[in-house]
Amino acid sequence: EISLGLVGSEMCIRDSMSSSFVEVIFEDENGNIIFTEYAIHTANFERKYNLSELANGSYILKLKTDTTTKILPITITKDNLKIDWEDSDTM
Repeated sequence: EISLGLVGSEMCIRDSMSSSFVEVIFEDENGNIIFTEYAIHTANFERKYNLSELANGSYILKLKTDTTTKILPITITKDNLKIDWEDSDTM
């Protein structure tokens, strides 16, 4: 199970099920990849990302494991970082 937490402008991603891999892809609203990370044998995978340097706008976070892909829309404003859980998609 992949979990995602937000504290201020910091995003924390965890995979507690020890997937064989985790891929984190962060894209802007035009589909341009801003950041990607791939980890193999992810026993207790945990990463923190500081998003405070990103411009205001809409982004897409894709979290892939060997069993699932989560697609999460994110909106960043000068005062807020919001994940739109209602519009998220799991493949």
